[in-house]
Amino acid sequence: MAVTRSQTSKKRSRLDAGAADQQPTKKTRAASARNIRKIRKTECDLTDGDLSAPSQPVPLPKESAKTTKPGNPLMRLPGELRNEIYRLVLVSNNQLLVTKSSIPTQPPLTMVSHQIRKEAIAIFYHENKFGVEVVNNDGSHEGVWLAKIGRENTNLLDFSRVHEDYYIFLFSQNSTDPWTNLLQWLKDFYHYKAGSPGSGPIRGNRMRPISVLVLLFNAAEKLRKAKTSWETAEHVLTIMGEVAECKRPNWKPKIE
Repeated sequence: MAVTRSQTSKKRSRLDAGAADQQPTKKTRAASARNIRKIRKTECDLTDGDLSAPSQPVPLPKESAKTTKPGNPLMRLPGELRNEIYRLVLVSNNQLLVTKSSIPTQPPLTMVSHQIRKEAIAIFYHENKFGVEVVNNDGSHEGVWLAKIGRENTNLLDFSRVHEDYYIFLFSQNSTDPWTNLLQWLKDFYHYKAGSPGSGPIRGNRMRPISVLVLLFNAAEKLRKAKTSWETAEHVLTIMGEVAECKRPNWKPKIE
């Protein structure tokens, strides 16, 4: 069957109309351009970067999380060697005196760190030889010293080793009221704020027999254990002082 020219023209017209319908609009052209840019950017990222790398940067860990400060070199030594070092630095060949005007200070080594202080302070108080200078029976400064170092360090003092000359008694020529001083010392001892004298040396003028002092402190200790009030204990000790004066003419307590 022959196709006429008019039929061919009609068919071409329909194809041209379909092609015209498929021409891209302004909106579709813009969308295509955006897609092309995305594809190109992805290609650049895949070419230049690591495929496994995340899109967001990962913060690095802080320096303190990766490294730690080196420990104190002294603490790396064996304990026995550390103790020998402590002794060389902290233990004196001379007696450390507690006087009315000065008290032994803790060495700087005990302030380095908590661990070093714990180890060194025990050697300082336990192995040194301390002494209390008592002038005219005034031993109140011992209580001040013991309160300052604290009960834990007081317990480190080796009284059994230094008891013989722990107290050094001195009496001046112008001593006017040693009894009042002694009562204050006895009161501090009664309230666990001071120690009691042993058979320490007595030097100076107007020396008082140490045996009387020992007797009075022994009596104060027994009164304390009996839970006697200090007011009653003071009265008993004062009477004992009067008896001591009768038996010892050189013992001259001033009783008010």
